[in-house]
Amino acid sequence: MPIGGRAADALVGGVELSTASGWISAPVYDRSRLGAGAEISGPAVVTQLDSTTLLLPGQTGRVHRLGSLIVTTRVEERPAGSAEEDVDRSIVQGVQGRS
Repeated sequence: MPIGGRAADALVGGVELSTASGWISAPVYDRSRLGAGAEISGPAVVTQLDSTTLLLPGQTGRVHRLGSLIVTTRVEERPAGSAEEDVDRSIVQGVQGRS
């Protein structure tokens, strides 16, 4: 896996995506041209021979040194004590416990 990949080198086009809040534009990247360390912020589409990855707004994809595309989601803070905050904390704790 080449190191120091730049997302700009893998940009191959764009697409319009339909979301619950309307249409959004998203760049399309060729996965095979992303080197280790390349980082892409959603919304974006990453295509490769056997799959397609959709990065939503608030998500980031980073190419690991071994070639995996690691997707992370920004977690927004919720008011203390809200039901949403309790669910978000449970999900984050569950994911962190798997590391």
